[in-house]
Amino acid sequence: MEELRKKVADSAGITEEQSAIAAETVIRYLKDRVPPIIHSQLDKIFNGYTLEDSVRNQVGDLGNEVKERTEGLARDLKQAFEGAFRSKKSGEKE
Repeated sequence: MEELRKKVADSAGITEEQSAIAAETVIRYLKDRVPPIIHSQLDKIFNGYTLEDSVRNQVGDLGNEVKERTEGLARDLKQAFEGAFRSKKSGEKE
C-alpha cells in the first residue's frame, strides 16, 4: 500500500496524506465492483504482491486445507472400520 501511496503522490503532485485518501477511495471503489472472493487478491496486490503471487498463495492455502481435511477423514474412516471389525470379531466369539 505504501508503494501505491507514493506513486499516487508523485504522479498527482499531492501530499502522501492526500494520496492515502485517494488510494483508499480507489480500493473501496474496486472492492464495491468485484465479488468478495477477489477482495483478498486486491489487498495483496495493493500491498506489493503480484496477482500471480496472490493466486499462488491462495491455491497453496486451499491445497493445505484439503490435505488436512482429507487426512482427518482418512483417520476417521480407519477408526470406524477398525471399530466395526472389532465388533464383528467379538460377536463371532460369543
